[in-house]
Amino acid sequence: MEALIKALAALTTVSSDYEKQLRNVIRKEYYLKNQILIREGQKIEKVYFIEEGFAVNYYFKEGQKFTSRFWQKGDFLFTASDFMNVARSTEYIEMGENSTLYSLDYEDLNEINELFEAAKEVERRLVAMRYEFYEERIRDFQTLKGEERYKKLEAQFPDVIRKSALQNISSYLGITKETLSRYRAKKH
Repeated sequence: MEALIKALAALTTVSSDYEKQLRNVIRKEYYLKNQILIREGQKIEKVYFIEEGFAVNYYFKEGQKFTSRFWQKGDFLFTASDFMNVARSTEYIEMGENSTLYSLDYEDLNEINELFEAAKEVERRLVAMRYEFYEERIRDFQTLKGEERYKKLEAQFPDVIRKSALQNISSYLGITKETLSRYRAKKH
């Protein structure tokens, strides 16, 4: 829980009352590799923080899987629909390895938001960070070559690069598995 409190403190001031309230409602959960955390169409009920492990965010279009995001240790994990008041997920989140997460039910989150301005600030900052992430992702696709995107991903998510399936990485980068294999071979 200390890693979560530290991550929150990086976003806003965490008073002792705010921390106490969080400790009362946050739950520690364990997930196995390949376990689906959120399915398309599933009612969204929680927001998460990854203490250990990583997750893969993806969706299907015309039967093809598209990886849209990776989440790693220290990340707040939520779908794009979460903070937009959409009741059902439009994507999947699957655990990439055995993982430890902290969860907060949306009902509890709403109560905490009513009690603490700092909680509202965290929510605003997380939404802004999500927006900035996708803005950067769009710019990267417009301005960087596939190999440059791979190197950037490798710098940002070294554990994910080592542990995730080639299909997830190549889909995320918008390249074929064969091209990804060539990039990886250059390193060795």
